[in-house]
Amino acid sequence: MLRNTTKELIQKYRKLIEHNEFDVLFRKIQAEVVPTITGEICSALRSAGIDFLKHMTYIPEGCFIGATFEKFTIPSNIEKICWKAFMYSDLQNIVIPSNIKIVE
Repeated sequence: MLRNTTKELIQKYRKLIEHNEFDVLFRKIQAEVVPTITGEICSALRSAGIDFLKHMTYIPEGCFIGATFEKFTIPSNIEKICWKAFMYSDLQNIVIPSNIKIVE
């Protein structure tokens, strides 16, 4: 399911690891890898018809990467929309309930 294996990720970030640049490494992993993994997991749940958002209080980073829907209503239990939650999606209209506390 995941595009990159651990070995591929290590190869991709080898120079940073060899030079002990772990601050940069972790920032890159968070920015590049985590959204992809989260996006793939959310996509798999959506494809299976599982309404996973009703069990959450936030929309995770990268959750709807590449989603093809144009309109979306945020469930009322959601309090936070994380950064890049809808990155590269076709979203054109979003309904945000008044209880949202944070939009990154």
